[in-house]
Amino acid sequence: KNPYYDLYDRVDVVEKLLKKFGGDPENGIVINDGVGGDIEEYIAMALRLNEGLSYSRFEEYFKMPFPEKYKLKAEFLAKTKLLEINDQSIRLNTKGFLCSNSIISRILY
Repeated sequence: KNPYYDLYDRVDVVEKLLKKFGGDPENGIVINDGVGGDIEEYIAMALRLNEGLSYSRFEEYFKMPFPEKYKLKAEFLAKTKLLEINDQSIRLNTKGFLCSNSIISRILY
């Protein structure tokens, strides 16, 4: 039997996994997702929405302008006609949604 199959019965396994990934089972579950995780996660999630990523919403949420490095990559990828970019937002079009993971990873990394 796989020891991870029924984690509800294996508190010891859950605690080991939490500690391994930076969580603290005694004081709450906090897992660090790495450097810059918040911004990258926000961009990836926003680009998966029909309305795309709004620069003004990003700036309101993070209290900083949308990073130029991501704009430049999006502008380059706009030549593929898989996404639309303007002075207010970036959004994937219908064809872009079919390869969204690839587009998003190219913008972020």
